[in-house]
Amino acid sequence: MDPLQFALLGLGIGALYALASLLIGRRWALAAALVHALSAAQLRQAKFPTAELMTQFFLLAGVALLALATLDDDPRPVLAPLAGATLGMAILTRYDAIVFLVPLAAAQ
Repeated sequence: MDPLQFALLGLGIGALYALASLLIGRRWALAAALVHALSAAQLRQAKFPTAELMTQFFLLAGVALLALATLDDDPRPVLAPLAGATLGMAILTRYDAIVFLVPLAAAQ
């Protein structure tokens, strides 16, 4: 297993946990991260050097930052630009990631 892909797998699981804990609570976020970490698709993708895991990390981290910026009562001003940059990196990693961002922009 490539160490970079393994690190990206861990970062993606951490980003999923952060997003889910903001939206549904820590207990269910831990369950979601565990199911996601043990899924066959994630384990298969970690063996090959492809851009999917990096795109997954950038998408989940960007949406988590955006949720933190919009759901917090007193958000820090750096969160929204950081979320935009992270989501932009997802599009730069794989151009078809924009499919996931169009509904997100429409929901705002």
